[in-house]
Amino acid sequence: MRTSGGGTQHRRSAPGSSPKPDWLLVRQDGGAAFAAAVRRLLTDAALRAAMASNGPRFIVEERNLHQNYRALMWKLQALCDEAVGEDR
Repeated sequence: MRTSGGGTQHRRSAPGSSPKPDWLLVRQDGGAAFAAAVRRLLTDAALRAAMASNGPRFIVEERNLHQNYRALMWKLQALCDEAVGEDR
């Protein structure tokens, strides 16, 4: 589960943007929305199964240190190239 400024949601999104498929988003409200999301997971077998089956893919895609490092490296390189181009 992730927390966001919005309400409790279960939705899909485009690759590279949040939320990811089968993430359960809850608003930051002192815990009430989080408790409701936990209750939903306890009663929604299909949601639990979807989150469990997507777990390994999530780790590979979102928590891959080498992949994330490369993406950051390219973004930093683009910023440097842009800064150097502005000074010329």
